[in-house]
Formats: sequence, C-alpha cells, structure tokens
Amino acid sequence: MTQTCGPCRSLLASGWQDPETITQVRRAPTVGYYYAGEQGDVCLDHILVRGLTVRSYQTYDTQMARRVSDHLPTVLDAEIDAPAQREFNHG
Repeated sequence: MTQTCGPCRSLLASGWQDPETITQVRRAPTVGYYYAGEQGDVCLDHILVRGLTVRSYQTYDTQMARRVSDHLPTVLDAEIDAPAQREFNHG
C-alpha cells in the first residue's frame, strides 16, 4: 500500500495482507482524474485479504468507469484457500 491509513495499519498488523504486496504489481490510482485541480493520483480504495490465494489485483480503469464515479473500482481475482483439516471431538 503506497499510503496506509490508521485502520489499515491495524488490520495489516493483525495478519491481513495487501494484495499489491503479494502480487508485487503496483496498481493504478483510484482517484485523481475526475475533478479539475485534484491533487495527484492516489490509491484510496483498497482490498485486504486473509486466507485467499491472490491471482491478480488491479484498478478497473475504463472510460465508462471514469464517467460514472470519482473513484475507480478495485478488482481482486482470488481463490479461497481450503480450510485446514480439523478433528472434532464428538464425545
């Protein structure tokens, strides 16, 4: 995460992961294109994962997406990891 907010820092410290770190691919900014005079391009929108196999993580940047919102969507392609085998005590 290029800029980490307080709540995100807490989640990362508790075991959640930033898919951008996992994929080692920096994604495009989600804001900074909509209003005249916006200050810089920034990734304000994030997804954090835990227990997922991340395949890709990107900003969905199309002309239509730019027309309908001042934030571009963040897209995650992932697989749910199989839960660990657990033994249950039925007694």
